[in-house]
Amino acid sequence: MNKEPDNTASEPKEEALEAEPVQPGSLWRFHVQQAADLLKNAGVGGVVTYASFSQATGIEDRDLLQSIIHAARKRVRREPGYVFRAVENVGYQRLSDAEIAEHVGEESRHRLRNMTRKTAEELECVKDFASLTPEQRTKWNASYAVNGLLAHLLTAKQVKSISAGVSSVEQQKLATESLLESLKKR
Repeated sequence: MNKEPDNTASEPKEEALEAEPVQPGSLWRFHVQQAADLLKNAGVGGVVTYASFSQATGIEDRDLLQSIIHAARKRVRREPGYVFRAVENVGYQRLSDAEIAEHVGEESRHRLRNMTRKTAEELECVKDFASLTPEQRTKWNASYAVNGLLAHLLTAKQVKSISAGVSSVEQQKLATESLLESLKKR
């Protein structure tokens, strides 16, 4: 059994000459990074337009572009100072620290308050509470109680009261501790 030497090792294979296709995941990451770079380069108060996102990524499909922008905003938000607000039919504006402090929490509070209100309405749709199993009643009661507490804490009056209790706190992490302490005193 004499084996002949393999002479093909020195010859380039036809398959190796072809460029490898770009994987869909890596293309996605590439576009997200391009969008993230645009966001990072925006100065405070600067607006990154949809047209510039489209030009940088080469994507014109509005839904796909929105998905890429969403992922890019999430990526840059990991670094302090990069919060953006949508400017209708224009793009995204980078917020200053003052704008973040003034608006982001307030907007979130309104969304959460609406959500707790809708959740309470849905929980109240149970027609025959007595027909629920003890476990289901416990879950319903816990959900309703937590939801009620959140709704209460999210009212403008409570936020004003909480603000008074944490106004002297200088560090972000201590604000939560101070809030919990003020709630214990009530």
